[in-house]
Order: sequence, then C-alpha cells, then structure tokens
Amino acid sequence: MNIFSRTVIWSLMATVITFGSLLAPSVQAEEAKPGKWDAPWRVLLRAGVIEGWTQGTSADRRDLIMPEYNEVHRKWKEMGVKMIGTIDDHLTQAGTPGSRHYGWYELYEIDDLATVGKMLDLIRRSQLGKVRLDKYMRYDALIGTPQIEAEKVFDLKID
Repeated sequence: MNIFSRTVIWSLMATVITFGSLLAPSVQAEEAKPGKWDAPWRVLLRAGVIEGWTQGTSADRRDLIMPEYNEVHRKWKEMGVKMIGTIDDHLTQAGTPGSRHYGWYELYEIDDLATVGKMLDLIRRSQLGKVRLDKYMRYDALIGTPQIEAEKVFDLKID
C-alpha cells in the first residue's frame, strides 16, 4: 500500500469518526424515546383456508381441524398472548379467499417479539397428534406497536 492509499484511508476514517460523533447525540436521543422499541407489541394475524380445508369433509373439519384450531388458540393463551379482537370476512366473500388471500384476522398483544415465531410454529406442528393446521389454513403476521393517539381519542384501554 503506498502513502497515497494510507492517507486516503486515514482521511476517510477521520471523516467517519467525526461524522459519527456529530450523529451520535441525535441517535442516542432517538433511542431514548420511551416506547419506540418497548413492549407491548401488536400482532395482526391474517388467516385463510387453503386447499386442504376446501377438499376436506365436513367430518374432518368438525372432528379434526377445528379441535386443532381451538387447541392452538388455547396454547397461545397459555403463552400469555392476549387476544384483542377478530374480524371474520364472511360478510363480503364466500368460498376460498380470493385476491386478499385471507378470510379472517386476529389481533393480539404480546410482550416478546419471539412470541410471534412461537405462535406460528404451533400451526406447523400438531398439538393433538392428528393434523397440522398449516395443511388447512395459511397464516402470516404483521407486527407493530399500538397507535397511541388514535386509541386515546377512542378512550381505548388495553391492559
């Protein structure tokens, strides 16, 4: 490495250090804002039936799939997940979900981001030893924080 290369490298390092020092106070102030990365988080699970559901029999849905569905939700509750509400889109669609790909939505509050992966993992494994929900339903998750200002307007108080 020649002297010119060393000079350029040292110059760049000094610039990065100086630039970093100038940014550091604002970055630290931004990180210090309460609630930005703190629990609770909200998780919107979007769900819909897939081919296994539509090709299954009524008996399979009643005797295998729905008991598994209920057991998964019981396990989520045992994990400390708090359900805030649900929306079933049956008023505006029938049959297998179309362009939206989802037929219902479940809104939860969680205290640990790792909980989302654990929740979805329960769908991938049978809880009752008979069927896996991911053969009959698809789920995905949107994760965020409460929108505090809107909730204040509506006096929404989630414990």
